[in-house]
Amino acid sequence: MSPSAYDSMLEEHRRRLTRVVERGGVSPVRSFYNRTLREIEAKLARVGKTSDRFTAHQLRLLKVQVLQGQALLAKRVSGHLREVGREARKDALRGLIGSIKKLERRYTGAEISLPIEEAARFEGVLGKRESLLRKMNEESAAAMMTRNVQGAESALALSLATGESFGDAVERVAETMGEAWWQAERVVRTETIAAYNVTQADGIEAVAEEIPDLMMRWVEHIDDTSGEPLDDRVDPDSIVMHGQVAPAGGEFVFPDDYADQLSAKEARRVARFRGWRGTPPLRPNDRAALSPWRPGWGIPGWQVVDGRRVEL
Repeated sequence: MSPSAYDSMLEEHRRRLTRVVERGGVSPVRSFYNRTLREIEAKLARVGKTSDRFTAHQLRLLKVQVLQGQALLAKRVSGHLREVGREARKDALRGLIGSIKKLERRYTGAEISLPIEEAARFEGVLGKRESLLRKMNEESAAAMMTRNVQGAESALALSLATGESFGDAVERVAETMGEAWWQAERVVRTETIAAYNVTQADGIEAVAEEIPDLMMRWVEHIDDTSGEPLDDRVDPDSIVMHGQVAPAGGEFVFPDDYADQLSAKEARRVARFRGWRGTPPLRPNDRAALSPWRPGWGIPGWQVVDGRRVEL
């Protein structure tokens, strides 16, 4: 099979992932984020008169309203993640099935059918990590809420310290929360990509029951022929991980002999990565993806053996 066939599969995979994440996941976020902020701001405004001097008592009341409003926002983000995550997992599994069948047809000429195409098996793979992903979604939304509340409380404390009016304090905290909307967007993008990739991993594991040498490959935005990043958004640790293959049901690991190439921040990120099941994303907003891989397809790959990178 020519590398161009695999490249075409990767491009299709990236387009599918972008469609699911950006259109289905991220696009609706700004709308319900702004709606929630308007609701919070309306409640804040009812606490006092615009022209009055902002007081410590009002600060305590506004903190309560901010906390309640941000809790509602976190609940909405978490609910959105459940919906878009389910669609992302379906799309990931359908795409994986299609990719494997196309690659087999192109390389071996074989027309294959896969057990996970059956409805029961398909749903079984989708539901495998339902509770885990829901827990991850809730934790990410709660962390976003905590950061937003802290930012709002700092804004209110500044208003009190500088002697602003009540109206100025409400305006300041509303502006602070409005500027933090990107955090919700980042949570949705990151969690949706995670759901997509973990489903790819589970699908590859299921297919490997029929195709024992099927593995998973870590793919970054890097050209396989030249080894060069496709844009300037690819970090050094991503460059290191690109092309690594791992057994179905296994884990990816970072090679020890590349650790000295990383900054302190990247090294800490890799250390955290080693603490959980090693599949993308490696960081928030990460674009890394998983793809199916077989030794006979002629696609470059490597594994970590005794902590060192070994080309296959």
